Amino acid sequence: MSFATGFVTGLAKSVDDQLKNDMLRTQKRMDGMEQYRVTRRRAEEDRVKKERREVNEVFKNLASLVDGDMYKAKQLFEAGGGTVSGATSFYKDLKESQQTLGSNFDINKAVTLSSELRPEGVTDQDFINNYVRGVTKFSQDKMEGSGLLKLFGGDFSKQVDKRVDQAAPIETEDKFGLIKTAPAKINHEEFMKFKKYEKDNRIEVGTTLVSDLLILENELSYETDETKKKELQAKIVKRRNDITQAAIMKRKATGATSAFSKSSRDSILKSAYESRLGDKFVTKGANEQIVISFKGNEAEGFDKKLQILEQVRNEWRGVNDTTFNTQLDNEKILVGQDISKYKQDFMNGNETVIGQRTYHPSYNSSDDVQKDIKSTTKLVDGKTVTVPPKIKKGDVVTYKVVKNGEEKLVTKIWTGRTFL
Repeated sequence: MSFATGFVTGLAKSVDDQLKNDMLRTQKRMDGMEQYRVTRRRAEEDRVKKERREVNEVFKNLASLVDGDMYKAKQLFEAGGGTVSGATSFYKDLKESQQTLGSNFDINKAVTLSSELRPEGVTDQDFINNYVRGVTKFSQDKMEGSGLLKLFGGDFSKQVDKRVDQAAPIETEDKFGLIKTAPAKINHEEFMKFKKYEKDNRIEVGTTLVSDLLILENELSYETDETKKKELQAKIVKRRNDITQAAIMKRKATGATSAFSKSSRDSILKSAYESRLGDKFVTKGANEQIVISFKGNEAEGFDKKLQILEQVRNEWRGVNDTTFNTQLDNEKILVGQDISKYKQDFMNGNETVIGQRTYHPSYNSSDDVQKDIKSTTKLVDGKTVTVPPKIKKGDVVTYKVVKNGEEKLVTKIWTGRTFL
């Protein structure tokens, strides 16, 4: 054998041995990866089975409250947040209310279920599977061979995937989140927790938290003793806090944007006007309806009403009731319209409205206006005499302002406290 022939033969044997070693190394890597992923998949299968058992148990509990109807149970499950923990807590609230209140608890009043029919062809197990994510398939990026095998290319990860599927096949299809159902609507006031909270926090007067507040505010409007006034004010603050907490509980339970009923919103606003505007502006008409009249004292009345609206907004800010805030906004708009009409009557010379008040149409600046709303003094026969302000409460003033380099005229009402 020549030297060249021997060299080639030795080289070929060396390469062959190296390839065999690289193939063994690659195989070991594949075996290790396969074992790891099979273990993970079996753990995932165990998780899915466990979670489906848990969901099934909650469904059966909820169904027991609605004559075994699993579709209704699904709506209750959604009302509990669509999770095992949330739905379990919701079931406990329902069950506690049912056991404690007995015949006084009507689940059809506590929750409003959809009138839609159960989806055709959907099984009870489909409902269960809807709330459990299926087995996660773990895979990896391209897996190359070791050593010299890299020269031949190829992706060994696909072989690993195939072997994993053979060793630990996925038993059930992932059907998580495929069945969409609207949650049952909850009337939190029918639940034992709400009734207990309301009872524990109610004082003797009234029958509800809101009626308690209205009675207290009415008492405060007539009270003259300062000590008793302070006591009533403290009770009013506490009652507002109680109503705020109860309203927040109700909104969380129902998802409603309005925590107050329409009658409660109207009553709160009516009570605020009645107790804070006072007898000067408020009288009672037929059926105890309040009548608000600012005639002859419009400026003060407008000012007071706007202040009350802002006070009410701040007092109930914690409730964050969108509908109530909109009602307050609308009330403010109505006051603004009355203010505009009042100013227009002065500018048009409507003597019926103007009466003893005055329209000041030609001030050159707001500084000049500020000077004339204040009293001054002067000496008369050696005595200091107070001169009333030129601009009096209820007067309307038009003056010049410069904004962004442009001169404009503005017209406002002097209330004795501020300009509107």
